[in-house]
Amino acid sequence: MLRSLARGVALAVVAGSMLTASALAQPGGGGGDRGRGGPGGGMMMMGGGMGGGMMGGFDPPVTSAQLDKYATQLKFTDDQKEAAKALFDGYFAAFQSKADAARKKMDDVREQFRETRDPSVWTSVGESMQEFRKQRTEAEKAFMADLKSLLTPEQENTWPKIERERRRDTTMRMGFMSGERMDVVAMVDRMKLSPEQMATVTPILDAYEQELDPALAKRNELMENAMGQGMQMFRRMMDNGGAPDDEMTKMFEDGRKNAMRVRDINRRYASQVEAALPAEVASKFRDEVNRESYPAVYRQRYANTALTAAEAFPDLTDAQKQSIQSLREGYQRDLAQLQDKGKKAQDEQEANFSLQNMMAFRGNDAMRELRTQGEALDTRTLDTLKNILTPEQAAKLPERNQGGRRGEDRVEIIGGPGGDSAPADNQRRRAPRRGGGGEGGNNGNGNGGGNQPR
Repeated sequence: MLRSLARGVALAVVAGSMLTASALAQPGGGGGDRGRGGPGGGMMMMGGGMGGGMMGGFDPPVTSAQLDKYATQLKFTDDQKEAAKALFDGYFAAFQSKADAARKKMDDVREQFRETRDPSVWTSVGESMQEFRKQRTEAEKAFMADLKSLLTPEQENTWPKIERERRRDTTMRMGFMSGERMDVVAMVDRMKLSPEQMATVTPILDAYEQELDPALAKRNELMENAMGQGMQMFRRMMDNGGAPDDEMTKMFEDGRKNAMRVRDINRRYASQVEAALPAEVASKFRDEVNRESYPAVYRQRYANTALTAAEAFPDLTDAQKQSIQSLREGYQRDLAQLQDKGKKAQDEQEANFSLQNMMAFRGNDAMRELRTQGEALDTRTLDTLKNILTPEQAAKLPERNQGGRRGEDRVEIIGGPGGDSAPADNQRRRAPRRGGGGEGGNNGNGNGGGNQPR
């Protein structure tokens, strides 16, 4: 019975959130610090959504930083900015009271589960979390409608582009297939292209936005519908001995099909952008595409960090420099081969993923073997590096981050050339904090004095 219940919980998490093809294909792509947008929240998602409100959880759906960005894009006048701020303050206060109530309900249930270890207690939170998810969506729609009411006819021409950008920014990373979470426009922005290069790719990006938006909206609609039925699916599955019924299977396959459509659009336009760029820039863009599409394969490794640190030691002899360079080249060559195999293994797993595999908790033998090979490669490289260095130099190597919080030294086949870390934009998006000390940046690391994200 417990095994059946555990399977039911897992399936409700997957089917209820429409993880589609790669729920298991990207270990480390989510969870924990949520990294690149993988599933998080455990049973919390059974309550009708990802933490009670799509990706945002209990955070407000519109932040003050986003409002400032929209005001700049729309070229608001001072009067419009004041009116928008007044609307935002009212919206934020109303939303926060609802979020506090929903959060307390979740905390109470979580504490009850700690005391009783009874999984059935989570059923009581389903309706309240589903209601909060609805309130969160309504609050977002109402505020954006109020904001639009402030626009001049000229500014209204810019509004559809802002809506498309917002849909990508707030929902793209709900995807779980390789390449489905990849925002090609944001990736190009991070490249800091020259004006001439931007002029070449801008028509491609315009076409990308137009084609992607309806596909993304459809995927989100299916996902919202599935999340709203999470508890019902869980109960039906329990009544069916832990097996999914035809309706759940169809919902899963519909979500899978639409996720693939988003993924394919991303990949196609990313290829067009790459083809339009000069060779050196195109290579960097391709590396970015790989990191975005296969975060578990291309995330930073400690061996890369150690090599980069050693290369910068000022007291290296010429012989040491040459040995480290040779070690670097061999490491990158071997790692690249593992990464290519990892991409193929992940694509294969996503292509064959099904509810039946999820029910059986079937992993991927190829991925496990490649992770083992990656760990062995790192160990050999680090041992060789320490033999090249003096004991004093080896002691100066950066501390190994066993937890992998920043993407280092995880068990996946990860890493990138030259010790480059994953883009900061791929860390979990947090609403900026606003308070007496100022407003933090989009990564949530600002020095704002307030406690609530705004």
